[in-house]
Amino acid sequence: NVPTSNQTFDIGAQKSSANYDGLALQLKNGASKNQILGRTGLYPQGEVYENTVSDSRGVVSVVSQGLSLRKIFRNGTLKSTATTTTTEVMPNFNLFIGSLNNGGGDYSYSNQRIQFVAIHEGLSDAEVATLHTIIDTFETAIGRKTW
Repeated sequence: NVPTSNQTFDIGAQKSSANYDGLALQLKNGASKNQILGRTGLYPQGEVYENTVSDSRGVVSVVSQGLSLRKIFRNGTLKSTATTTTTEVMPNFNLFIGSLNNGGGDYSYSNQRIQFVAIHEGLSDAEVATLHTIIDTFETAIGRKTW
C-alpha cells in the first residue's frame, strides 16, 4: 500500500504536454481520499476511478471498451464505469512498469509489489473476471498471494 503522502504510478505512459494523451494506472492519494485511477485516451475524459481505497492490493484491470466506455475492475469485481466523449486512438507509447513514461522519462515511481502485468485488446467483462480468477488461483497455488 502506498503511504498517504505519496502519489505513484504503477504502469503507464503519456505525452508531457497539454491534453495528456495516455494510459496509466495510479494509486492517487489526495487530501480527502485514496483512489485507484485508470486513465485511457484523452485526459481527463478517459478517467475512471475507484474511490476511497484503503487497501490497493490485488488484481486491478483498466478496460477500454470501444471509444466511449471505460471500466475498472479490482479482484474480479467491477468497481467503476465511465462513459466518455473520447474519440481519439491511443498513440503508440512505450508503457513503463513501476512508473509513468512522461514524454520519454520516468515519473513518479511506484512502491507497490507488482507481480503480474498483462496487456490485452478488447476484453469483455466476463473475460476480465476469468483472467482475475486465473491469476488468483495461480498466485494461491504457488504461495505468493499477498491480498
